[in-house]
Amino acid sequence: VISYSDDTEKGEESLIGDAVAVLSAVTYALYTIMLKFFVEDDDQLNVPLFFGFLGLFNTVLGIPFLLLWHVTGFETFSFPNRRALLLLTLNGTLGTVLSDYLWARAVLLTTPLIATLAISLSVPMSVVADIVFKSEAFSLVYLTGLVMILAGFLFVNLSETSTKERTPREPIVPETNHSMVPS
Repeated sequence: VISYSDDTEKGEESLIGDAVAVLSAVTYALYTIMLKFFVEDDDQLNVPLFFGFLGLFNTVLGIPFLLLWHVTGFETFSFPNRRALLLLTLNGTLGTVLSDYLWARAVLLTTPLIATLAISLSVPMSVVADIVFKSEAFSLVYLTGLVMILAGFLFVNLSETSTKERTPREPIVPETNHSMVPS
C-alpha cells in the first residue's frame, strides 16, 4: 500500500527505494537473528570489541566503494567543515555507537524480536518530540498507529516473559585452560 502511494507520487525511483528498504530489512533481520544464534549468552560477547571489528570491516570494505563512486561521479566526496565534522562526530557517537551498543545488549538479554520492536518505538517518540518541540498536529490515524505500535511492543514483551522459561545454555566455544601452568 505504501509502495503504491509512493509510486503514484514519485514514480519508479520510489519503487526502487522501497525494494532497497525491504532488502535492508531482510539483511538486518538476518544480522539480528545470527547475532542471537551464535552468541546465546550476554557474557560470551565483548560488545565493544565486536562493534570495533564491525567498524573496521565496514571502513576497509567501504573505502573502495567510496573511491569508485567518487571517480565515476555517482557520489562525490568532500571533507566537511569543522562544525559539520563536530556534529557528525557527536551524532555518530550518540546516535550510532551508543544506540548500537545498547541494541546489541538488548538482543542478547532478551530476544531479537523484542529488541527490534523496541527500535520501532522511535516512531512514537519522534512524533511526541514533534508535538512537544515543533507544535505539530497529527491526524487520528497517526495517533491510532502510534497506540498500536506501543500496544504491540507491550503485548509481545508480556507474552515473551510469561511463556518463556530461560534455561542455561552451554557456551558455543568450550572453556579452555589459559594458564601457563600445566594441570
